[in-house]
Amino acid sequence: MGFTEGQLGHLAKHDDIDALTATHTSQIASGDVTDPASAASISLSATLAASTVGPVPASAAVQGLYSRTFPTPSPATGGITVLAKDPSIAGRLWAQREGTIYGSLGYTDDNGDTWTLKVATPAGGTAGTPSMKFSGAYVFITQGPGSTARDSSLWRSPAPDANGDGLVFTKIFDLAAPPAGITTGDASIFKGGCLDVNGANVYLLEYSLGTGASTGGPQLYHSPDYGATWYSRKQWANCKHGHDVRVINAVPWVTLGDPGPGLTDLGLWSATNASATTWIQRNLFGEEIGGNTCYGIGFIPITISGIPMIAIEADGNRNFGPLFYPSQDLTGLKSIVPAFTMPITNLGSMRCLTLTSDGNLMWLHTGEGGSIGPMDSVCISRGPDFSVPIVLETMPSTTSNAFAGGRGTREPIENGDYIWIGANRIRKEKFLGQ
Repeated sequence: MGFTEGQLGHLAKHDDIDALTATHTSQIASGDVTDPASAASISLSATLAASTVGPVPASAAVQGLYSRTFPTPSPATGGITVLAKDPSIAGRLWAQREGTIYGSLGYTDDNGDTWTLKVATPAGGTAGTPSMKFSGAYVFITQGPGSTARDSSLWRSPAPDANGDGLVFTKIFDLAAPPAGITTGDASIFKGGCLDVNGANVYLLEYSLGTGASTGGPQLYHSPDYGATWYSRKQWANCKHGHDVRVINAVPWVTLGDPGPGLTDLGLWSATNASATTWIQRNLFGEEIGGNTCYGIGFIPITISGIPMIAIEADGNRNFGPLFYPSQDLTGLKSIVPAFTMPITNLGSMRCLTLTSDGNLMWLHTGEGGSIGPMDSVCISRGPDFSVPIVLETMPSTTSNAFAGGRGTREPIENGDYIWIGANRIRKEKFLGQ
């Protein structure tokens, strides 16, 4: 199908938008990042008007497969948070049992109907939102954050065998006592989107509790040898938080937020090499669109009409769908293309964006536990153009939904007919004809 007419119009206007971006860059540098009346804001908003969603076409009809359940582990004490797929055992998911300080790690081979608990999770901090990644002969897991800064850490173990045995974790990075030559910020923590791996390369992104330069800003740490040695590769002083790190085409990319006067590092960045020694800013999510400052949390690589892109979770108090960054190359600033406006009136932000094996985008639109909006919604948009959003379920926004996070705190994991988001086992929806 390709792009919709409105989206093609956006791409055709990229040169004009890039010129506006350059203008707006100077505005942002002077502290004007929240003024919806700026000339760049008005002009850029005008190019996006065609993205608002119209009547739902028949091709967007769903099959009615969707459901959402909360399986209980065995023994039935506490909930579970699914963390990773085992790359060596088809259909095996690794999860953390909650209810105590990090509880236990275990696995399921039947999508959550039964669970086998194996080891206690590594100590460190209080209940948090860990990331777990497999690479080579190892498995990595973060611990934290708890209630205070610098209580987060990264642990490594030999990968488990077919029986789930062999996990012995060793702490390899501690924000409170970092490796030699590294100074961590007073406000540093790790959250769920802080970790990604690619072969021997391990990347850690801080999510700072601070407000920018006053606390040094988040850093990107890199190990080229599975965590044996570490380097601080980049620090962003002029932003509040490091939201997400993901390896795309063998180099790390990151998203940074939130908006504020003078916070010119806000947006999407990528390294230019696997060692992450040099970086370029890809897009200013401080661009004003309809009076809303746009910036991202989690993101995934995606291809639309043969164009490699980045699909990004729109953060903040709005009703946007995904933001499309129209490139995966290593050139400089480009402008974003919002996919559509959500057909819901409750404002919130996106979380847990994933591209399903059926070629659809699924995500959450959340009020973050009621802090910025009253409702949480589970949504889907049909590929390959992703032009029409469908709301599958809406519920009051509470922290018990485990939807306040995202890849940023909860990474969506597809396994067979289900997508796991934290403790939520979601039956994948499909469209008619899929």
